[in-house]
Amino acid sequence: MVAVIDGTILNLALPSLVRDLGASNSDLQWIVDAYVLVFAGFMLTGGSLADRFGRVRMMRIGMTLFGLGSLVASFTDTVGGLTAARAVMGIGAAIISPATLSIVTSLFDDQAGRAKAIGIWAGGSMAGIVIGPIAGGLLLSHFWWGSVFLVNLPIVAISVPLLGALVPESKNPGAARLDVVGMVLSTAALATVLWATISAPEHGWTSVTTLGTYAAGAVLLVVFVAFELRNPLPLLDVRFFAERSFVVPTIVCTVVIFMTSGFSFVLTQLLQFVHGYTPIQAGVRMLPMAFVLISGSVLAPRLADRFGVRRIIVLGLLLQGGGGVLLTRPGPHGAYLLLMIGMVVHGAGQAIGFSPATALAMASVQKERSGVAAGTNATARMSGSALGVAVVGSILVSAYGSDLRSHIAGLGLPSAVAARAQESIGSALGESAKLSGAAGSGLASAARESFVVGASQALMVNAGLCIVAATVFAFLARIPAAIKLPSDRHALVGE
Repeated sequence: MVAVIDGTILNLALPSLVRDLGASNSDLQWIVDAYVLVFAGFMLTGGSLADRFGRVRMMRIGMTLFGLGSLVASFTDTVGGLTAARAVMGIGAAIISPATLSIVTSLFDDQAGRAKAIGIWAGGSMAGIVIGPIAGGLLLSHFWWGSVFLVNLPIVAISVPLLGALVPESKNPGAARLDVVGMVLSTAALATVLWATISAPEHGWTSVTTLGTYAAGAVLLVVFVAFELRNPLPLLDVRFFAERSFVVPTIVCTVVIFMTSGFSFVLTQLLQFVHGYTPIQAGVRMLPMAFVLISGSVLAPRLADRFGVRRIIVLGLLLQGGGGVLLTRPGPHGAYLLLMIGMVVHGAGQAIGFSPATALAMASVQKERSGVAAGTNATARMSGSALGVAVVGSILVSAYGSDLRSHIAGLGLPSAVAARAQESIGSALGESAKLSGAAGSGLASAARESFVVGASQALMVNAGLCIVAATVFAFLARIPAAIKLPSDRHALVGE
């Protein structure tokens, strides 16, 4: 829950970072992705450490690191300092996340109980989506932007002692030693791809710099896979990905998180910059989506049991993509009800697709390897999260800048003002406030229209990806008939 709260609160604070720190769109992407990149890069290490030294012990260490990073982030006053603090939080989260799922998995021997527990685990995580917008909105309305990170501290203070007192310790006696080379190669590969994606609007998507960096990332990824295949004690057992019963639902989880991250990155800026809501107003307006996420995550195993896991996951992917498309249909002047429909549809798709796919992936591995499997699954998810922000953010800024240039060509703006306005909608609205008369209002109106254009194009990419993922799952997913859901009345078959 603490990791989800952090994400929702930070997204709500993005407009404040533009105003108070002068952050560009690229800065915002790196503030978000510094956390996600380190999270993904160290996730496998976190799972391996949890299996080897004890899942509860490592989770307490991870929570403590997360709390310290939150404290530093709340009082920094530079983009660089905030990005570094977010990286420290990412290390803590990388230890926390695989430990939570492997603890839940190790506590339940029967598939029905495990599937139900994972549904509750997902619903509990999603509770952060309710707490985040309200707590973040209240704090941003009364305090400085850094106060949003202080929300994490009480949760850390309560959780660390309760974990030791209430949760039984578990570990894998045969866990492998740390694979430092694998960790460096995997993190470097993901970081290279992210840098290429985030910097593409600046250098050009087909420029030598962008294509060369993508090629370097691909080479690093190939080297990583080759090294892991030859390593007797790998950080990531890439042979996991030869198991269709594991890899297909893991792909679904990755796509769900990819779409969620991109959607959230767009949503909070759309509500505040385009529709003019304050942070607390935006937070309240996100609550219907949050409640759908919580209830849907808990109900998902029952729905999959009744209607078939294949149908439910495919429906979830299609709803999630459709919700993104619906979000931008109202335009800058549309009613909130229309925005809410897009949010609720997206949230329903995320909720019913995620926990059944996670349960399927975890059911395909032996319990002794649950920590590594959870780390592998979580690494794929967080890689999807990082790429979701990078890809959606970069498509948005490219389309926004291109559309805005054509809209403001006749306003007679100074070249420096026009250049700053094309960096991000926050910069454009800041520049428009300094201008008087038709030039100021024209720039503000054009920026809002262009942001919606950019968001529409980015979320259409999301929708296309979800259609591809739904098709892959529908035809390639292997769903063992032996897997049962909570009611234990029907097999988890696809028909």
